[in-house]
Amino acid sequence: LSMIDNLSVSFSYASWFAGLNNEILTMGIPLGYGAFGCYGSIFHISGFEYVAQGVASGESVNYLDFLFSAGYGFAPIHNKNIMLSLGGSMFYAGEMIFGDIESALGINLGMQLSLNIGKTAGDLHDEKNYNLKLGLSVNNISLNKNINKKFIFGMQVSPFRWINFISEIEFQKSFSQALYKAGLEFLPFFMIKPRVGYMYSEGKQHLGAGVGL
Repeated sequence: LSMIDNLSVSFSYASWFAGLNNEILTMGIPLGYGAFGCYGSIFHISGFEYVAQGVASGESVNYLDFLFSAGYGFAPIHNKNIMLSLGGSMFYAGEMIFGDIESALGINLGMQLSLNIGKTAGDLHDEKNYNLKLGLSVNNISLNKNINKKFIFGMQVSPFRWINFISEIEFQKSFSQALYKAGLEFLPFFMIKPRVGYMYSEGKQHLGAGVGL
C-alpha cells in the first residue's frame, strides 16, 4: 500500500466443478503519506447435493467462507538507499455451514525495511533497486475472544453436519492464537532471490527457506 500512487482496483471471479465459486475484490486509494486499501473474498458452494455412500441425501450443501479487510500503509522513510514501510489492517472473517456462522474480528500489523546495498538507484518506485528486505508482522490479533461454541452431541444430524461441528472447532483454533512472522530476502544477482522465513504460533516454531526466480 505504501507504493500506490493512483487508484487501483482489481476484481476476479472463478467457478469450478461441484458448484465451487470464488469472488475477490481489492482496491487501493492514495491517501496522505500512504494509501488506504480494502480486500474482500467470498468462497461458496452452490447447487451441489450431499451424497453419502452413493445415495443422495436430499440435502443441498450450504457452505460459505468470507474475509473482509481494510487497512492503511505508508512509508515514513523513503529515499534511494532505504525505505521503511509500516501498515496495519482490520479484518472480519467468517464461515457458514448449513446456516451456522462462526466469525472473528482481528488486526494485522506489519513493517518492511528495504535497503539498497551497493546498487545504483533509479526510479524510487522500482522495488528492484532495493536488494535487501526485512519484514516483520503480527497477524491474527483477535478482538473477539468469545467465539461461539456450539455442542450438537445427542442430536440427529447428517454426516455433513458432523463435518460442520469439526469445522467450527478448527475455525475457533485458527483465530484464537496470534501469528508472529519474520522474513528476509536478498537479491545478490539479477532475478535470483534467496529467502528465509520464521513463524511462531501456539508455542510452535516454523523455519523455512527458498529461492525466488
